Amino acid sequence: MENKSDFSVISLVALAHGISHFFQIIVAPLFPLIKEELGVSYAALGFSMALFYTLSALFQPVAGFVVDRVGARGVLLGGVGLLAAGTFVAGISESYLLLVLGMATASFIRPTFRSSTHASARRGSATRIARTAWLARSATPRRRSSAAASARYTAGTLH
Repeated sequence: MENKSDFSVISLVALAHGISHFFQIIVAPLFPLIKEELGVSYAALGFSMALFYTLSALFQPVAGFVVDRVGARGVLLGGVGLLAAGTFVAGISESYLLLVLGMATASFIRPTFRSSTHASARRGSATRIARTAWLARSATPRRRSSAAASARYTAGTLH
């Protein structure tokens, strides 16, 4: 039963991670269309992205404390909900203010999936060990230094 739970958690975190990266990647190519539609400069659009990343960074510790108190699943689902709401607001925005508001709301997904990933020290450690084992096994002679660096990282982060 525990393996099924691990699979569910890992799948949910991976899905949130993928959605977050998709959102980050898709916005910049849309800048020319957004610029024309809202009548704003590229600098203003760059600010909206900078705000996205800044809020993500600032709320990382907050998300960690909330995950410790509430649990990873609820926080992760809440983050995905905020991403959906923020994306919806940004997508229907007819003003720059609404676009920025949507981007700010969507920014909360990053801290939630990162904190949820590290919510369980056992799962986090197991992930690092598995990654290191895979790198060591699959590393070509040219990439063995990367595998060794990952092994040093893993050894340093295990408690």
